[in-house]
Amino acid sequence: MIVLTGASGHIGTNLVTALLARGRRVRVVEYVPSDGLVGLPVERVPGDVRSPQTLRDAMAGAHTVIHLAGHISIGKHDAALLGPVNVQGAHNVAQACVDTGVQRLVHFSSIHALTPFPLDRPVDEDRGFTSHKHAPRYDRSKAKGEQAIQAIAAKSGLHVVTILPSGVIGPNDTRPSEMGRILVRLANGKLAGLVTNAGFNWVDVRDVVAGTLTAMDSAPAGSRYLLAGERRDIVHIAEAIERLGFARAPRLRIGLELVRRMAPFSAAVVRTFGGRPQVTPDSIHALLHHQEVSTEKAQRELNYRPRPFEETLRDTLDWFVASGHVAPPRRMPLLAL
Repeated sequence: MIVLTGASGHIGTNLVTALLARGRRVRVVEYVPSDGLVGLPVERVPGDVRSPQTLRDAMAGAHTVIHLAGHISIGKHDAALLGPVNVQGAHNVAQACVDTGVQRLVHFSSIHALTPFPLDRPVDEDRGFTSHKHAPRYDRSKAKGEQAIQAIAAKSGLHVVTILPSGVIGPNDTRPSEMGRILVRLANGKLAGLVTNAGFNWVDVRDVVAGTLTAMDSAPAGSRYLLAGERRDIVHIAEAIERLGFARAPRLRIGLELVRRMAPFSAAVVRTFGGRPQVTPDSIHALLHHQEVSTEKAQRELNYRPRPFEETLRDTLDWFVASGHVAPPRRMPLLAL
């Protein structure tokens, strides 16, 4: 039996599907119901990573736990749950594994748990944890959560493998995710402007799932793997979406320095009118850092081979069209991205 927390998210729904295809028995700890799991032959039990007893109940009889549950925050307005979910919740999951005799724990951390410094070298698994007081709260919470699990593993001998993905996109994004919403808005022509010289390392959810399954089955205790893909900036992505026949890329281009100065004020205005800010100091920080990532360890030990970004983008948009999130292309796509 494999138990998953956070199975309602983008990685989780794809991971559940892959596990079932391998004939694995799956139980999901459900904090909120998931449309992505409807109709799948999984056992669904209520639970909350903030409630240790619900975790122990859910893990009864399990051999492996995959901990995906987490709270994503890009600013002060949604940061209250970071400690309870990302830090204490991670501790609770690891301790529940020990209490119920779980053999393996696969913990999903984040590339943001690692310090981006030094900036002139690719990020790899030897990077230290992000800890600077000016680092985004989300980054620090993911670092502390991973450290909490490491502490329990050191005392108990729990077999822990840690996955650190970069920016995940790809098909079967039912909510959609934070990253998926960016693509949906670009494809539908709902973004007024673009930030120049800002991008991220993007990885296909299917490649993250494949790497995770290999790590779950064969990686030694204490292993950590960065699962990343290719860096693309936002302007490049918008123009690629346009070439695929969707909405025109916004012609308004705003320099990063100006956006950085405006971010605190624009976020405050959006919150005043009841919206969810997308441009905040924390989101700008994410676009500036962790851009170059080394996956040499995952390639060597997991035979990790991420697919080209262009393939991921096409497949993701096709899925969003089929699911009704994105209007069909308005023009014939150009041959090359």
